[in-house]
Amino acid sequence: ADVHEEIYGHFARRPDDLHRLEPRQFEVLLSRVFQNQGFTAELGPGSGDGGVDVRLWHRDPIGDVLTLVQAKRYAKGRSIELEAVSALTGVVEDQRAGRGLLVTTSRFLPSAKEFAARQQGRILLADSDDVARWCEGAAARVIQDKSTLVSPESVERLLAEAGALV
Repeated sequence: ADVHEEIYGHFARRPDDLHRLEPRQFEVLLSRVFQNQGFTAELGPGSGDGGVDVRLWHRDPIGDVLTLVQAKRYAKGRSIELEAVSALTGVVEDQRAGRGLLVTTSRFLPSAKEFAARQQGRILLADSDDVARWCEGAAARVIQDKSTLVSPESVERLLAEAGALV
């Protein structure tokens, strides 16, 4: 199913509602947000995914760069610990990906942030505020894309046809 501007806009305005999504719905939302940003996104199988919920590719001057995304739709009080970040680091290394992105609806413990910072940009961390910002951008891009679907000539023709009917 496609994600529409209204859904992006909702989560942009109300990031706390991300907690109401089922984990799989959160993964689908992220996949669609990344597609909206121009990435090629491949949604994983959901369970038994080997620690990768979404695979992202983007074109680099040298070739395609792969980013592995791990999504953690956690309750606000449940923080992401160091183990989750180090596990993603291992998967990134094992799959020879360019980088890893851990996205959560909660927060990261200081030890997890410090570990990610030592990975020299190969491991990125994002929380609900980041997802809300991404959704805001996605909503704006959908509106912009819709506005390009109707050319000024089409509008003039429709108005002329409507005037002829009156």
